[in-house]
Amino acid sequence: GVMAGIKAQVRREIFTALEDEPEETRDPPLRENVLINELIREYLQYNGYLHTASVLQAEASHPEVMPLDRNFLKRELRLQLSEEYQSLPLLYAVIGRLSSQMPVPDPEPVQVDRSDAFSSAPSEVSSA
Repeated sequence: GVMAGIKAQVRREIFTALEDEPEETRDPPLRENVLINELIREYLQYNGYLHTASVLQAEASHPEVMPLDRNFLKRELRLQLSEEYQSLPLLYAVIGRLSSQMPVPDPEPVQVDRSDAFSSAPSEVSSA
């Protein structure tokens, strides 16, 4: 509750204070980064992760463009929302569309190997 909010605010302030480059000298964020960050921000806010969303906004280095208009995002991502996704964050619709294009998974549970979670290479997903 309160302590989590204070911690998030401290992290946000520390990150802002420690940034190496002034905002004026940074390259503008890539279009894809702005869209991804906005999808994540909308998801975080919907699920009540408001402190995490505020840290994302500070770290993303482009808070002036957030939040983007939902209709703009739908057009950019070419999303046609069915009734079930109208009140959900757009990230749910993206996942729904992608998962409908995937083959039916094996009935066995998927095991994620997290032993290499902090390496620079993407982690592998394997079936147990």
